[in-house]
Order: sequence, then C-alpha cells, then structure tokens
Amino acid sequence: MITPSLNDLINFVPSNDTEYIVEPGETALSDYIKTTKSSYANGHYWLGGQIKMLPNDKITASLLQKATDLNTNPYYCNSWEYQSIQSAIRLLSEIKKIVIRYETIMKQRIMKELEKTSLNTDVNNNIVSFI
Repeated sequence: MITPSLNDLINFVPSNDTEYIVEPGETALSDYIKTTKSSYANGHYWLGGQIKMLPNDKITASLLQKATDLNTNPYYCNSWEYQSIQSAIRLLSEIKKIVIRYETIMKQRIMKELEKTSLNTDVNNNIVSFI
C-alpha cells in the first residue's frame, strides 16, 4: 500500500502530472509542520488534534479513521476549546484529501512504469489493485 508520511506529502514533487499535491498555502501541511517546529511539540504534530505523530510516521487509513472517530462527539468546556477542535477537524479533512491525491498520483506513476514492461495490461491492473 502507498502510505505517505507528512514529510512524504511535503516532499512530493510531481513530474509531468496534470495534478499536483502541494499547493501553495495548503493549510494542513504548513500547520502540521509549523507545529513540529514549535517548542512545546518537541518535533511532533497531532493528526486531527488527537493522535501524536512524528513527521516520518505513516498516515494510514486506520489512523485517519481513528482521528475522525475521536472527533465525532468532541467535548469542550469553552469557546477557545471549541475553536481548537473545529480547526483540528478542518485540518484533518484537508489532510485526508491530500493523502487521497498523493495515493492516486503514485498509483498512476506505478501504472505508467508497468506499461513500459511486456506484461499484459490485465496483469498491470491487478498489480496496481493490490497497492
């Protein structure tokens, strides 16, 4: 499976692709990296505001689902906490979209490489379906 880390998403540079991942001003990526550089985070960021991660940790579908589940019925005491939770939910939604685009483009690249081989097209589709 193609599972990116935060660093993979930031360092992803498309080559001759019509779509690309890192758009200037994509908040989730820049906010998460900004958090890792803050003095209180000690190199970590919190996926969805809930799951403590390092920039090289893989962002798996199960982690994304866990963060979503943890944010389903959030508890907050005041308006500051409410705003923080809403911001974390927005960032989680953005990172999900970025991960999906990354996976899609990486599968397309793998398919292009497989098409250079003498394998049957059906075999290529099967190979990519396992990723």
